[in-house]
Amino acid sequence: LNPVLQFALLLVFTGLGMVLFSFFIGFIANYILHVPLAETEAAIYKPENIQVSRLLQVFSSFTMWGVPAILVAIVSGKDPGVQLGCNDTLSGKQAFLVVLMIISGIMLSGALADINRLIPLPQDTAKYFQGLEDNYNKQVMSVANMKTTNDYIFSLMILAIAPALFEELFFRGALQQIMVEIGRAHV
Repeated sequence: LNPVLQFALLLVFTGLGMVLFSFFIGFIANYILHVPLAETEAAIYKPENIQVSRLLQVFSSFTMWGVPAILVAIVSGKDPGVQLGCNDTLSGKQAFLVVLMIISGIMLSGALADINRLIPLPQDTAKYFQGLEDNYNKQVMSVANMKTTNDYIFSLMILAIAPALFEELFFRGALQQIMVEIGRAHV
């Protein structure tokens, strides 16, 4: 498939992943939590439903990021592993660069957050964004509620490993590969 068609398929599969996740939320609300769809968000953040919330985090990352990338790799006609940039070699240089990027990212994110707070916004807009941030923090704190070592390991997988893996598949494995091919076609 040509890169433009691959890009269109990636967008379509991503939209379908979002729709699939929305249906899954409805299923969870009706059949597992026994609440109306409008009350799903409040029910998910209750302490007794923390495992459901954690599983929804993994499923949302998988359906919205992982599935579209994998489907485009399969449909493109190439070896999906190669298409997604998977290989079985790891060099010391790569490991060093990853650690260096993590440290730089941590330092840079703090500085950018400080700069972001200095941007003057209208009061209504600032209130809206603060509400979004508060809602996000509430979601993270509900998922990160850990009482045992197993909870810690499970939360680490849900908050760090699963989203990172599926987002890397999407952005670096699918989107970046497609954009490189589009760039080569126009050079």
